[in-house]
Amino acid sequence: MRNNLARFRVKLFLLASVAGCQILITSTAAVAAEGPSGREKDSISKPLNFQAPVAVMDLRAPEREKSDAPVNPVGPRKGEIFRGSSQTAVAVPASTWPDPALFLELRASDDSGMSGTAPRAADGPAPNGNNGPAPNGNQAQPREKPSTVASTAPMTAREKFELFATKSFKPPAPYALSILSGVWDEAIDSKHKKPHRSAGDFAADSLTHAARSYAFRVTSNFFEKFAYASLFKQDPRYHHSPYTGFGSRLKYAVTRVFVTQGDNNGKNEFNVSFLFGGLTAATISNVWEPTRNQNGADTLIRFGTHVGLKALSNILSELIGGQ
Repeated sequence: MRNNLARFRVKLFLLASVAGCQILITSTAAVAAEGPSGREKDSISKPLNFQAPVAVMDLRAPEREKSDAPVNPVGPRKGEIFRGSSQTAVAVPASTWPDPALFLELRASDDSGMSGTAPRAADGPAPNGNNGPAPNGNQAQPREKPSTVASTAPMTAREKFELFATKSFKPPAPYALSILSGVWDEAIDSKHKKPHRSAGDFAADSLTHAARSYAFRVTSNFFEKFAYASLFKQDPRYHHSPYTGFGSRLKYAVTRVFVTQGDNNGKNEFNVSFLFGGLTAATISNVWEPTRNQNGADTLIRFGTHVGLKALSNILSELIGGQ
């Protein structure tokens, strides 16, 4: 009796288990056929908004594109996903990385961190005028600069007058040069030699030559550095050469006697101010020269000596320094 009751209970349990599994399978199939719930529908129909432009991808099958079937606004059913017979528009956010503003910030930071060097294209010429490195990998040596004067701000007439006053009256240069010139002139003055001259006579005659030399210096500076320089609008200063070789610098210094810089364009011009100024001073010096030296030949000699001394002064200025 008890065994029959136990067997009945086992059979009942097995039947209940089979019925429960059947009910569970049926419910699962029904849910799968009906689609997702209301919340799931909202999450599918409303794509996430990332505040960026989105690209819409159409997942319809090719054969469904031409049909007039209504579009299901809810979304694809689970069963239809595998059959490929549904139509839907899935919103996929477009890629916004990398951000273009990031590159602008990085570029600005790179430009501010550079130590004063201007960027240039890789294929462009180098800043020094060369077309990149030499074939052997070394930097190409720049060629010697052209024979041009370094452009500076033009001088006004007042500045030229101040330059004339400085070169003529500011000690000790004009006075010391005049004394040395007087001693030299007295030593080579063969026309004025006297037998048995004393040291006092030599000193007195040297001072006489020094006074004449100083008068010539002031007169030439007035016309060269102020009067003619203002009239012809030329720069009376000496500018150093752009060369590095000794021969090129020497040639530059000598040619500056005949070439100078113009005030209007800063280009090389014929040095009218210096040449005319020296010739004018040599002519005016006949007023204080002895009678034996008041002639055209001595006038040209004084002018030629002045030009030679100017060339020597340019060479010293070029090699030693100073305007």
